[in-house]
Amino acid sequence: MRIKSLVLFVLFLFPVRLALSSEPSVTLVCTAPHQSAQTASISKLCDLLAKSLVQNGLQVARADVVPPGRDQNVIWLVVDRLSGRLVSGRLEWRQAGAVRASVGPQIETIISDSELNDSALGHFINGLVAESKLNFGN
Repeated sequence: MRIKSLVLFVLFLFPVRLALSSEPSVTLVCTAPHQSAQTASISKLCDLLAKSLVQNGLQVARADVVPPGRDQNVIWLVVDRLSGRLVSGRLEWRQAGAVRASVGPQIETIISDSELNDSALGHFINGLVAESKLNFGN
């Protein structure tokens, strides 16, 4: 009984965030035309996008495909071109209950004097998020 009281007292003093959070959650799906050749780079972009979305107040769950039959918020990272010096793509998203997806603007980052690095990829992702004006109730 004493331990139970202590746990309740600690929870009262230091409230914990429950799994049922007020932050909207989204499923993130990352795709590219030739994923097999660029799997590591696509994964890096997807990691950066997930981090950016979390920083913008979303709970993110990654998936290879959207589970069928679920009414959920979904964001797709669509990478159209990816090479050592260029990345081009857009975000598409669908809010739970929506009939069709929204499509963000095509963003392209080109580095002329070196290879794409983490900083350039981060700027690309931040540009996608900013220009797409995502709104999931956050």
